[in-house]
Amino acid sequence: MTHVRAATVSDAAAVARIRISSWRGAYRGLLADSVLDAMDEAADTERWLARLAEHGDTHTLVSAADGSLTGFCAYGPDRDDDGESRAEIYAVYVLPHRWGLGDGSALLAVAAADLEARGVTEVRLWALVGNDRADTFYRRRGFAPDGAERVLDGLPTVHGEDALEVRYRCPVGRARR
Repeated sequence: MTHVRAATVSDAAAVARIRISSWRGAYRGLLADSVLDAMDEAADTERWLARLAEHGDTHTLVSAADGSLTGFCAYGPDRDDDGESRAEIYAVYVLPHRWGLGDGSALLAVAAADLEARGVTEVRLWALVGNDRADTFYRRRGFAPDGAERVLDGLPTVHGEDALEVRYRCPVGRARR
């Protein structure tokens, strides 16, 4: 059984481990190995300590199963188009051995319910082009690409060009399912 709760500062190291493990599992073969191999858990933990210590508009949830943290979801105001009725999911990452077990769905459902309670009607997110697992996951939850794309300058793919992301959007009530 997966449980979801708000993240605390004490979760920073686990969140960093989850992010790095998920990146390496999901993006190997898409991003350059040098990028994935250079990910630094200590530095990432420091960044998450700072983020989780802030009490701003960004929220982070963690999922747990069998006493261990298994995933996280970060969300808040839409960074592209600031509007009170729109929000953005910044990240949904789950440990690779937990993929397909409902952790990501639980995280997304709790985030969407929180956003809906705050008056948000639409949620958007960005996903790396070629990440078929993410594409399938988001489409099954009602998200669809809206045609927007952005280049991630300095984040090389296995072919040496800068990575590309596409934006998805969904009515927040549908994302809760």
